[in-house]
Amino acid sequence: MKKNLQNGIKKAAKSPLFKRFLIIGAFAAAAAAITTVAVAKKRQALLDGANPKNLMHARNIYISGNSLASYAAAVYLIKDGGYQGKSIHIYGVPAASALSEEYGSVGPYMRKLLADIDAQTDDEFSVDTMLENISYAAAPEVKVIDNNGNARSLELRPEKSVLKSLSKALKKLASSADELCDISVAECFADVPELLESDLFTFIETTFGIRAENKASEFLARVEQLITYAPKPGLYDTLYYDFSTFSILEGYLEDKGVDILRSAEITGIDVSDNRISSIHIINDGTRMTIYLNKEDYVITDTGSISDCFTEGSYSAAAPKPENTPLSVSLWMDAAAKDDSFGLPEMLLEDVPDSIEFSIVDNDCYLLKKICEKAGVEPDNGVSVLFEASNWRMKLTSEPYPLSPVIAEVDEAVNDALSTTPDADAADISDEDIAAASGLTDGPQPVITVKGVYSGSEGNFIDKTMRECTGIELLYELCCHLGMIEEWEDAIDKIKIVMISALPYQNAPLRKAPSYARPELRPCDNCVTVGDFLPTDSPSCTLEQQIESARNAAYSI
Repeated sequence: MKKNLQNGIKKAAKSPLFKRFLIIGAFAAAAAAITTVAVAKKRQALLDGANPKNLMHARNIYISGNSLASYAAAVYLIKDGGYQGKSIHIYGVPAASALSEEYGSVGPYMRKLLADIDAQTDDEFSVDTMLENISYAAAPEVKVIDNNGNARSLELRPEKSVLKSLSKALKKLASSADELCDISVAECFADVPELLESDLFTFIETTFGIRAENKASEFLARVEQLITYAPKPGLYDTLYYDFSTFSILEGYLEDKGVDILRSAEITGIDVSDNRISSIHIINDGTRMTIYLNKEDYVITDTGSISDCFTEGSYSAAAPKPENTPLSVSLWMDAAAKDDSFGLPEMLLEDVPDSIEFSIVDNDCYLLKKICEKAGVEPDNGVSVLFEASNWRMKLTSEPYPLSPVIAEVDEAVNDALSTTPDADAADISDEDIAAASGLTDGPQPVITVKGVYSGSEGNFIDKTMRECTGIELLYELCCHLGMIEEWEDAIDKIKIVMISALPYQNAPLRKAPSYARPELRPCDNCVTVGDFLPTDSPSCTLEQQIESARNAAYSI
């Protein structure tokens, strides 16, 4: 078994760099997989001997629909649990910010879920399109702008002496999962100080928000995630998905007759004798209470990393959220009535915001400057880390050719010639080609920049990243690119900078005791889903949400 497991790991890890890291969690993952298969077979045997339509007819499931995980749990209940759609009631829909996929996060759980529900091709989504995008070939070489403003290639392979010490530290801790959850990265690798100064740690830090004070288990999970979902580092920044996971799950639920009340929200619960006795709902301003029958269940969302998402602009910083989001309020209400729901305050208070800003680059002005500085071409995507940045900025751009695609130009020339029979290709002006190919406004690629330390002041702006307007964020970036003297040209070209602030983005990574997190089944007739549920998938990812949904549905 050990040999087969190691062979599987070697196939998954195309880069030899992380083979040692993967072995650490492999045996635990194998044990979990065996258990999952056994449970699945048992469930199928039960379903084979009963009519699924009548299996659960006496139960109603009430779901707080504040996250993608809530909708996925409903899918699992129908797909694997034999529930009728009409017995499932979802209150509310996830916030818009919860519906975008994190780069590199689509993995086995999501792929299997979509395949099992036989998602059909439509204008927005298809399983085939998803799989094509997941295997997208773009994998830019990641560049690092150092303290002197010079660019170099990212070197993820540590020195042999460092790798040897690192392997020794991991083997020492591998036998104790609890210890890995309790200690920080700095404590775990105290005997390998070179690790925290290496390009390996810089990449993990700027890509996933993992810091020295975060849990060692999360550092290892992110390394494994990097291999599992994107063997080449650049894939994490250039991979993109042309579909909405939420829309396809919602469509499936509607087809199955699920009762979705988009204008309603579960605002609180009543607990007695280790059971939820009633749930409180507000629907279009009307408050109501639903009393649960003996067979009924509740699925509560215990907060989401996209809660309290706010947006800023070219001239305004992203505002602080005015109110506590309903999903967090529900979680706090439940925790106040039963400590099995955890202690959300320990996870949510005083967490630095995750800040991201997107630049609409008019006529590729800034992209050309970045490529010149980093010594790269944009056709295969761009990924640049700013090592000296107080915010630990990371810049990415999806694959974008600096000139029109040849086929489009050829087609445009042919169209132009068809209207002027006596002309040849040399007589067709650039303006005519641009007009015919729809490029009259010039290319406008979108460049995205993220910052890990949003509470720190910038190197060139005397404000924290959280306090900056779009133009101030743009200025800080241009200064790191050595474009101070070209600043006037930059603001003449770039007029749109969009800011996204997510206060809870890194909250699940906080070092906190296990009792601060909600239990999967806090009481007899309730299960929980969301970003804060412990799973085998790395925190803050789409996979984690889907696995938490699966665990909740299977628990019922």
